[in-house]
Amino acid sequence: MKKILGIFGLLAVVILATAIMTDAFLTPYNLENLIRRTSLFGIISVGVAFVIITGGIDLSIGSVICLIGCGLPFLLQVSYEPAQEARAQEINATQGTVTLATPAAFESGDMVRLFNSEPDNTGVYRVKSTVGNVLTLDPEPPVADGRGTLVKVQAIRDHAEGVTLEGVPPNARDQVMFIKQDGTAGSTERVESVKDNRLQLARGPPAEATHVVILHRHQRTSVPVALALVFLVSLAIGLSHGYLVAKLRLQPFVVTLCGLLLYRGITRGFTEDQAQGFGDEYPLLRTIATAKLGQLDFAQALGLMGGLLLLAGVGWFLWQWLRPSATRSTSPLWALLPILAGIGLAVGGLWQAWHVPVIQERITNEKNLPVIDVPAEGNQTLALDLPAGTLKFALEAQDADGNWTVLASRDFNSSTDIFQANVPPLNIIRAKTNQEWQAARINVLAQEHHVPLPAGARKVIVEVLNVDGNWAPLGEPVAIDPQRQPPMHTIPSLATLRAQDGGDPQELRLKVTDRELPRIGIPAPCLILLIVSVAAGIFLNHTIHGRYLLALGRNEEAAKYSGINTERMLILAYVICSLLAGLGGMLFVMDVNSAQPVDFGNFYELYAIAAAVLGGCSLRGGEGTILGVVIGACLMRVLKNMITLVDEIPTHIEFAIIGAVILAGVTVDELIKRYAARRRAARQQEGE
Repeated sequence: MKKILGIFGLLAVVILATAIMTDAFLTPYNLENLIRRTSLFGIISVGVAFVIITGGIDLSIGSVICLIGCGLPFLLQVSYEPAQEARAQEINATQGTVTLATPAAFESGDMVRLFNSEPDNTGVYRVKSTVGNVLTLDPEPPVADGRGTLVKVQAIRDHAEGVTLEGVPPNARDQVMFIKQDGTAGSTERVESVKDNRLQLARGPPAEATHVVILHRHQRTSVPVALALVFLVSLAIGLSHGYLVAKLRLQPFVVTLCGLLLYRGITRGFTEDQAQGFGDEYPLLRTIATAKLGQLDFAQALGLMGGLLLLAGVGWFLWQWLRPSATRSTSPLWALLPILAGIGLAVGGLWQAWHVPVIQERITNEKNLPVIDVPAEGNQTLALDLPAGTLKFALEAQDADGNWTVLASRDFNSSTDIFQANVPPLNIIRAKTNQEWQAARINVLAQEHHVPLPAGARKVIVEVLNVDGNWAPLGEPVAIDPQRQPPMHTIPSLATLRAQDGGDPQELRLKVTDRELPRIGIPAPCLILLIVSVAAGIFLNHTIHGRYLLALGRNEEAAKYSGINTERMLILAYVICSLLAGLGGMLFVMDVNSAQPVDFGNFYELYAIAAAVLGGCSLRGGEGTILGVVIGACLMRVLKNMITLVDEIPTHIEFAIIGAVILAGVTVDELIKRYAARRRAARQQEGE
């Protein structure tokens, strides 16, 4: 339990440090993504924990994820083929006939289009007659050719409120390719539904389309069959690993290392190194990994999490405090850790609900508008960089008396795309104006700032600080365009206000007067991880087979002499690991919707092993808790998120940090074991 509390405390420190170092960490999008990825890695970490508890190791997890993650979309691959087509063996332009390579069920009166032939043959034809494999077309194809594909098309009867065809309509989820009168192929759209021969499409048909090619949907396997196959493959991998380790007594390192190479090689073989994904074919299936369970605003989510942690901490404290001292597993004071964390989250939720964001530090408080000196010498026009937000500037020249004269000026409607001003050097200005100017400059006359706003800001007001120390509104609250992402508001610079109004405002700020707190949902993989973790925890700590696994990891020989079937337990551990790796592979590919066989799942086994070791699993076996493993997975993902978001930490040292974490975990585990052994020996000597 002390290990769990220690890793939980480290997780809290890392979360706090990351939140302080970057504002992007606590955004709803980042938190949802972090929870989703943590849940996915937590599932495979729980699986590898069973193997580590038995004293083994599994290095093939990443390749199993690759095999399953690429295999599932491969099995569910969808293709669309024309309802009726035939390959043309010869196109006779003189006789207007097409000889087909094989008999086809075309009839007189059918409308067809030629594909893959000469460009001049592109067009819509009517079948006048059929004699065997020879079709006579109207009009006649203009160019003779020895290749082509004849595809049946259907005329569009009506475009209103969908598409009505003259022939047999397609089925829902089929596709239709639109054809113009001249035979030009247009867009392809999915059929959402069919009612009374009227097709409802994902998008409306082109107005100039006169025909369609019906493309029937062909699925390699059904979803239940594909899921059953990948489950059986995961089961077979676990059984084979367990058999080789338990029956043939091969080293787990060697067995799983060979699996790492074998499974990735198999995947690259049957996919031919082509990316695999679902595209837009299985939106309902993908919701298993992408759905969000419930929506709470940010303040409510923080308050709920804080309340749950607070209740858990109080319950734990009371449970330990009411037990006799001799039976306590830990001191009740350890419960202060989740209690304090819960109070912190609850306070953060209240602050989010009541806080009125004021943006001041991002607005520059310059006293004067910028001035840019023009170089004295040069042979051509110069491109001088303008300050960000420039709205108006003037080119000025100074005479011998020190007076500045405006030679040219320019106004801009928006400062978004203004970066440079093209001006001649001083010597060219003198030659063109025929005057001996002493100096030239660009004087910025008006400037604005684009100020990023907090997520959910709906109205803001600009305020200025007067010389008497009071903040006064500058106009009325302004509504923010909700479509603009990220939310932003444009205000004049402080120096521009001084120049335009003639006053002496001291500072400028934005105050958010109306805000909709961003909402955050619980990703579906989080619920899956919860189910897996609870089931794994009950199995490991409250069933006889779980105690057998722990005993096997502590001392295999002693467990065998105690009557435990150690071989069966080893096989069971590897089966659980492979099944959860297979589940993780399915969820990973459903989440990202794309898998490259060459690198999908690379190094995922390192993340899983590191999470298990950090969570209290000893690489010697016999120790480990599911709760600790889940917390370890959280720590690994938060560390990676910190590396990604914090600019001061280079992203290319990610694997160095992972390696250091694993090494530190193993080292601390070994030192703790030695310290505990010395204490036991000292107690035995005192007892004697």
